[in-house]
Amino acid sequence: MDKYKKSIGELAKENPTKTYKELEQMREMAITTINNRTTKIYGSNQRQISKGDWMNFKIDNKDYDSEKLSDKGKLYLEKLQNLQTKLQQITLEILDINFLKKHYSELLEKELPKEEVKTKSPKPD
Repeated sequence: MDKYKKSIGELAKENPTKTYKELEQMREMAITTINNRTTKIYGSNQRQISKGDWMNFKIDNKDYDSEKLSDKGKLYLEKLQNLQTKLQQITLEILDINFLKKHYSELLEKELPKEEVKTKSPKPD
């Protein structure tokens, strides 16, 4: 898995001495790194926006300069980038929730009472 897409659980396994707050900070730094890389926006057509430099971006394999966009175009570009950021954050949260759900399910299973195997004796008629 890409080091920038790790969940809190995965980071915790790799960094057992870190506090939860430190792990969250590590993940936030990773999200920031993701947002500075090339991101993809999916809609009816797959589009790619490169965010290494705010002034340049790419859609449908064509390069554009955001300075040449209208105010509405700049707003729409910013909205798309913000939506992608939110999508990435939600995806990471879902990964964390699934990890924690599995973890607590395993812990719960260990705490379940051990049932004795009872054999049914035939009831007298």
